[in-house]
Amino acid sequence: MKIPSVTKLYGEARETFQRFPFVILSSIIGAFIMIYIIQVDATGSDYYYLQNAVVCCGLGISFLLSLTLRNEVFKLSRTQNTIIQGVGVASLVLYYFWLPKELGEIEITRSLLFALGLHLLVSFASFMNNEGDRQENINAFWRFNKLFFIRILTSVLFSGVLYIGLCIAIVSFDKLFDVSIEGKIYPQLFYFILGVFNTWFFLAGIPQSIQDFYLEDVYPKGLKIFTQFVLLPLVTVYLVILYLYMGKIIIQWNLPEGWVSYLILCFSITGIFSLLLIYPIRDYAENRWIKIFSKSFYIALLPLIVLLFTAILTRLFEYGITEKRYFVFVLACWLTFISLYFLISKTKNIKIIPITLFILAFGVSFGPWGAFSVSERSQMGRLEKLLINNKILVDGKIVPAKEKINPKDEGNISSIVYYLSQRNSIGELKKWLGTGLDTILTKEKY
Repeated sequence: MKIPSVTKLYGEARETFQRFPFVILSSIIGAFIMIYIIQVDATGSDYYYLQNAVVCCGLGISFLLSLTLRNEVFKLSRTQNTIIQGVGVASLVLYYFWLPKELGEIEITRSLLFALGLHLLVSFASFMNNEGDRQENINAFWRFNKLFFIRILTSVLFSGVLYIGLCIAIVSFDKLFDVSIEGKIYPQLFYFILGVFNTWFFLAGIPQSIQDFYLEDVYPKGLKIFTQFVLLPLVTVYLVILYLYMGKIIIQWNLPEGWVSYLILCFSITGIFSLLLIYPIRDYAENRWIKIFSKSFYIALLPLIVLLFTAILTRLFEYGITEKRYFVFVLACWLTFISLYFLISKTKNIKIIPITLFILAFGVSFGPWGAFSVSERSQMGRLEKLLINNKILVDGKIVPAKEKINPKDEGNISSIVYYLSQRNSIGELKKWLGTGLDTILTKEKY
């Protein structure tokens, strides 16, 4: 194995930067802001501009990467690419000014949804063309995401080894030479490697031409072994456990536990991911079992989806809607659609998985139909009903309770008020309490 020269490494790094300048700059800027935040201990609302900048830089990595890859499909010039990337940067700047001074649970969750959606956008941005339903295009889409998956694992491995090695070197230097080194250097080093080395190294492995993914390649034997002897057995174990639990529910005629929703989602995601990994070899004569397993999986998923709806709807009717329950319900609807699609459709285009998840990630993150607005209205409705039933809300105003409140209702009222306070929505109570709410309900008194 020939060790590459420093000149060659520098040349490859320069070519990568010239190809992805905005992506790399976004990652580097975010990393150095984090290093500065750690250095000056910049916490709290006084440093909101730094925290919000990090959020936008993080989103910019996937967003600007998807724009670059899409531009390469159309073979745009460097000037055209720069203009489009500039529009992308302007969008991130607008999002920066839209973020509040203090990131609450809603803003953090929404940003995570955006991050998920933009990661999914990278997976299919290069393959949204007129050949969308052609098998060559679908296979190229699979090879592209296989490469990304392997590059992510490789980058994490290399970055992890580099980080651990440098940390040991710093500790050794500290102990051997009796030099006092601040503990801040370790998280700072982590963000430097993550934002500079990891991103740069990852991008360097992306082929220059998207046409490379349309060429037939050899399916990795290790991937088949991992899927066939690790993931699929796990799916089978999940399936047996869930069907045994479903049998217990039917025999005892009890409502399902709430946590079973997460188990069904884990089973479904693991199963779908396993089938995606072995998708290209499903038509080989020796792998006919894959098509049988795939069809059986989606058939077996349907009764579990019914169990999933039963579990989540039970919680919705009893405790109202929260963001977590909203997301579980939406994912249950998505699983129903995906299962029916792969059972009925003749095309079975696997691109529909990331595309629909991308639409959901952005669709549920804002608007009156979004998770946060729906959850707030649901909990406010529950609170209003509880207060009226206990004669605390009279003629639209809160009055002292004249009778002892039921302990269960008292707990529910307390938890709803806490829920609203955690989401900076306590101001919704002004209509019942009148003026002065801002002074009596400071953050320290929630």
